[in-house]
This record gives sequence, structure tokens and C-alpha cells, in this order.
Amino acid sequence: MLRNEDRRLITPRNVAPPYKVYSIRIEAEYSYEIIQRSKVLDSHLQLVDEDGNIVSESGTDFGKGDARIRVTLRDSGNYYIRATTLNEQFGAFELSIQRAKTP
Repeated sequence: MLRNEDRRLITPRNVAPPYKVYSIRIEAEYSYEIIQRSKVLDSHLQLVDEDGNIVSESGTDFGKGDARIRVTLRDSGNYYIRATTLNEQFGAFELSIQRAKTP
């Protein structure tokens, strides 16, 4: 759930949406699909490396209120998922992660 007291992102549009951070261990030999679903938010996801660099970001074409990242990375390591919104919205969401072996 995104709440008013959560940390805020500063965006180029001068919007400061709240966000939650989740850690994930990514293995190079796998592909990952990360989905944020919500009936009340305009969801947005970012995958961030340990240095704070955004390595992948969700688009706007997945579905109303939902966001998705599909990624296969060359380097295994610890990464962070930022679950946020495109606007300053608050409310519940579900986060799911699926992992598949890369052929």
C-alpha cells in the first residue's frame, strides 16, 4: 500500500509520487517478469542496481492501472524494485515476480 508518509520520488514533471522498495536477487541465467497490479493506482515500476542506477522501467502499455518489467540481465546481483505511481496517488497494489530459465 502506498501511503502519504512513504518516501517520494522526484520526477522531471515535478510530481513526487510515493514509493516502496523491495530487494531481489537476480541471477544472470534467468529472465524475470515483475508485475505491479492495482485497481486504484496508475502503477509504475523501476528496477534499480546497487549503485542506484535504473536498469529497467515499466512502460505504459501493459494495462489500466498495472505495470510490468520483463528483463534478463548479464550480471547476477542484488537489485531493488521501486513500486510507485505516475502521479501522486495512494492505495493498495499487488507485486508479483516470475522467474524462468533462459534457454
